Amino acid sequence: MALRSIVETCTPRPDILRGGLTDAHFAAQLDRVVRDPDGYPVFGDPTEFFAVTYPTTGLKSLLRSTFGRLSGKAGEVKGAEHGVVRFQTSFGGGKTHGLIAAYHLAQGARPLNLGEFVDPDILPSTSRVAAVVGDSLGSEVSGFTFSTMWGAIAAQLGESAWERVGPKDASREAPDKEDWVAVFSDAPTLVIIDEIAAYLRILSSSGDPESRRLADAVPAFLFALFSAAAEVDTARVIITLATARDAFSKETARIESVLDEASEETRETESVVSRYREVERPAEDEEISEILRRRLFASVDESAAEEAAEAYARFYADLEQRELRVGLTADFADRMRHSYPFHPELVRVLDNRVGTIPDFQRTRGALRLLAEAVAALWAEGTDAPVINTGDLPLGCQPVAHALTASIGRETYEHL
Repeated sequence: MALRSIVETCTPRPDILRGGLTDAHFAAQLDRVVRDPDGYPVFGDPTEFFAVTYPTTGLKSLLRSTFGRLSGKAGEVKGAEHGVVRFQTSFGGGKTHGLIAAYHLAQGARPLNLGEFVDPDILPSTSRVAAVVGDSLGSEVSGFTFSTMWGAIAAQLGESAWERVGPKDASREAPDKEDWVAVFSDAPTLVIIDEIAAYLRILSSSGDPESRRLADAVPAFLFALFSAAAEVDTARVIITLATARDAFSKETARIESVLDEASEETRETESVVSRYREVERPAEDEEISEILRRRLFASVDESAAEEAAEAYARFYADLEQRELRVGLTADFADRMRHSYPFHPELVRVLDNRVGTIPDFQRTRGALRLLAEAVAALWAEGTDAPVINTGDLPLGCQPVAHALTASIGRETYEHL
């Protein structure tokens, strides 16, 4: 039986078919979601965002524990006992997607496919959220003007929070634990702090003495915030930190010491901070495939995926019987179903080989490359039954550029 062409069985998303997408189109930016959601296609719109986002195990775990916490279900939902979570993945591992998902849901978004990500029954009826990004903090939001990170948080949480914290923003004095307990007690509250080490570096290296003084206040601010979140059972702080190998390792170590101090202060059995770490492997092979499929295609014919899986499995098994070793594994058919219309080998090469090149930016680089490849293949009306490494149309300039530019080898583009 001849396999059908992917042009017949799969429908790319309209933006993919248009082609010419930049890295920014695939680069999630939390600060833009907060500042200008209407002007930020896909990521700023909760419906669009959840439609193109695949619910990885790590993302579902973060959302389940976060909203279990905000709903006061610490004894019922795994992970909800922690007031502070350190959310960490490797670069390109979906960290910002996780933060944006939590932000949208805490704001009240209820997408049609909500059940794929979290049990709707553990979402609080109402909640507040503040999200700050250390290297792009800004100075105004929701009509409030601020000069500190705690001021930015209070401004997003509303009038009552600003009344409590605003004066200390003006004086650049870190709010104490009681301030944050009062703020958190008003309503279920989520605070997201991204790139905190970068924020500390910016302040401490400033030529302005006031900024350097503010840097000294940041640990006290975090200590009070963490301790309050641990005490109020409907509050959570999600914080991201660099790894030990990151350029901000010194600042990260300083903040980690604050986490340890807060743990001792609250005398929790374990720690005030729960570490959701997926550093070495942010997603399994089938999840990476699903991430690519969800973002690039509006629909995929699953019967065609089944046909391709069976046909390729038989083909490779026949080669193996003739002692032509192709490295066939027992789960090949299942991997093909998950990755279709991409061949598992293409996903493996992009993830394990090209994806290890620092400048490729892993998931984002793969998405951009495959987006241009899909646009070119559909434009030419390919009859390919799947997309494997040899099917990438490298003679197409946008595809070649997406690959060479991503690894800093633009000079090879026209070879």
